[in-house]
Amino acid sequence: MKAKNKFLRLIASIVTAFMFVVGITGTAACKKDDNKMLSDEKGIYTLDENGIKVYKVVMMDHGVPFTTKEFKYRQQVLERVNEKLVQDLGYKVDFNIEVYADDTFNDKLVTRLADQDQLDLVRQVAKENLDSYVSTNIAMDVTDYFNNESSLKSNLSSAIMKEVTYNGRVHAIPLDKLPVNGVTFVRGDLLNKAGYENLTSIEDWEGYLDKVVKGGSEYLNSKLQTVPLMGSLSCIEEMLYGAFTDDPGANYINAEGKIRPKYFNEGYKNFIKKLREWMVKGYIDNSLFNFNEFGMNTYMSNQVTSAVSCGIYHLEFGSLLSVNKAHPEWNITPIMPLATEDGKYASTGIMGEFLFVPYSARSAGVVMDLLNWHLFNEENYMLLRCGIEGLTYTISPEKSIDVPAAEKSANVTAPSDLIGRFMIATSVKYNMGYPAATCPDGSKKAYSDSLKVKDEQLIVDPTIYVSSKISDMDRSVIASANNTVAGQIQKMLTLKKDKTFEVSDAEFDAVWNKMLKDYTGISVFDKMTEEYNKIK
Repeated sequence: MKAKNKFLRLIASIVTAFMFVVGITGTAACKKDDNKMLSDEKGIYTLDENGIKVYKVVMMDHGVPFTTKEFKYRQQVLERVNEKLVQDLGYKVDFNIEVYADDTFNDKLVTRLADQDQLDLVRQVAKENLDSYVSTNIAMDVTDYFNNESSLKSNLSSAIMKEVTYNGRVHAIPLDKLPVNGVTFVRGDLLNKAGYENLTSIEDWEGYLDKVVKGGSEYLNSKLQTVPLMGSLSCIEEMLYGAFTDDPGANYINAEGKIRPKYFNEGYKNFIKKLREWMVKGYIDNSLFNFNEFGMNTYMSNQVTSAVSCGIYHLEFGSLLSVNKAHPEWNITPIMPLATEDGKYASTGIMGEFLFVPYSARSAGVVMDLLNWHLFNEENYMLLRCGIEGLTYTISPEKSIDVPAAEKSANVTAPSDLIGRFMIATSVKYNMGYPAATCPDGSKKAYSDSLKVKDEQLIVDPTIYVSSKISDMDRSVIASANNTVAGQIQKMLTLKKDKTFEVSDAEFDAVWNKMLKDYTGISVFDKMTEEYNKIK
């Protein structure tokens, strides 16, 4: 927290200094080269030999920097991009993208803002960052630009735009994430052996897990201590809680219109009671409290478990990848979380990352045009992401993206290795809809199933809209209260060697009610409720 506050203070001082310069000179400081450029309401530009405007755009991103600036087909693709831009928008673009590693990105951003040189668009994570950029005037108000961009307006839902709107003004363009980010990866061969194609209810889950427990060595390694389902409590909660309530989030709005933590939801108590049943039956075990996602490959490969609840990317990029490669016959398959009765899922926010236009932007109108031009247009998006089909990428019948065979090498494994990058915006629809050729079948299905969930099916945690309105002390109060409750719930779910719980069935309701009575964070939730009522 101290590091974050130091970062924000530094940012604020930079903004103050910048505003002073603007106040004295009437314009932002810029590089000498930029002074030779022309400008209009969209940005700064030069004219090419045919008199067509070529706007200079500078963007900044986090991720893995390229180790070279030389890309075999970049110029050829740039020419194709600009042909399309002239056709559609009437101008060309000089693309300049700076990419910095995640661990140095914030420091580099501070430096870039301090330089006060042109910076037109930045991709950043976490809504908390946007909250601070808006409060310190780092992120420009782009409402007027946004209102003139028809594709952005028609494709970005009111729900996701709410996350970047402050006092009725738009301060960023939200980038979506997969609607559902947690799944259970189960051995498909065992699922089929038990007679199931999918698990879509608590009854299905109990039927499957019961067959694995009773099936012994037919399903798992009977020489070891096995359990059919593994995962942290939070991951299993994400999978199952929707079957117990119509509002399965970490925080919810109760019948009185007040924001409350999930512990006050009767459905959450029933969910915990169900887990107690599962503990006794051997469907789950105490690994709920110490589950290590990096060790999932060991649990699965040693046939200690048949299923793990975890993040949706763990099969393609996590430890399950090695198991999937070693045992393709297991057909590792994703199971989606259980939805509520009306088909909804909990969400910690529809927005994954966001793009903001800094106060030092000089081509704000152009970057907003570019976002409008490609973010929801498959042809334009794929041109910027992958280049020219047949030359820099191929698409399989299963819609997987690969590098042409003639171009493949140890240093060329993706289209970007041939063309570099032209944009920093990301589209889950197109990225996950066109996965890499190396993507496992189970991951492809997980992404496809998640993408079928629409924004209106998501119940967004109401606290994300108002968390910036409370103090660090208030956040500490909630964190402390939640930690205390988490400790109590662990006791309620811990099964001792004699198969009895630390909190008996007879004691359960009394302990639960006392836990709620002693919860110390209610006053902070009341503050958040007041703030939420101002903006809803």
